[in-house]
Amino acid sequence: ANELLFFFDDGNFYNWTLSANDTFSESSGARPFAYNLSVYIAMKLINQSVEFGDLSLGENVDTSGCNLGTGSSTPCPIVIENIGNAEYFINLTGPENHFWSNATYPHPIEHFSFRIENGSEGQAYKTSADSIVTYTALPDNGTNLTIVDNFNHTDSNDTFRLDINITVPEIEPVGNKNISLLLTGWYVGP
Repeated sequence: ANELLFFFDDGNFYNWTLSANDTFSESSGARPFAYNLSVYIAMKLINQSVEFGDLSLGENVDTSGCNLGTGSSTPCPIVIENIGNAEYFINLTGPENHFWSNATYPHPIEHFSFRIENGSEGQAYKTSADSIVTYTALPDNGTNLTIVDNFNHTDSNDTFRLDINITVPEIEPVGNKNISLLLTGWYVGP
């Protein structure tokens, strides 16, 4: 069966007409029915957190070495799947809280950075200036940054990884560190 690709959100609709026949005659005068398909934007966090473990001052760790199939070479990145019915963009909003206590905020690229990369299924996004594929510093508090251009929705190519790279500042108090990242999907149309 062919996939339905045109959305009511873009002013499109489908007409469906049913007619019947047997070996003697065919029905006539069937009225078409309109079918509207709306955009459904939904993402699933397959891996929703990153555990870096105990680190020393000045130590660097990043998630790019993790094999998603086996989970070997931890820590592993955040993995996101498009479970909607359309391609869409994804924004990352700069977090309210600091990850490090003794690094300027927003944290410079050498202390906390991220990038996207394809998951284990293949090309999940459009390669463009809007897809952040090299390590980049987090945006400032409340600032939106588009990180994924046209996140694919077909089952064979619908996951990407959000790799994170951190370096502990040379002067940082001991303790647990955490940060929450807000990802927002938005549809722009054809």
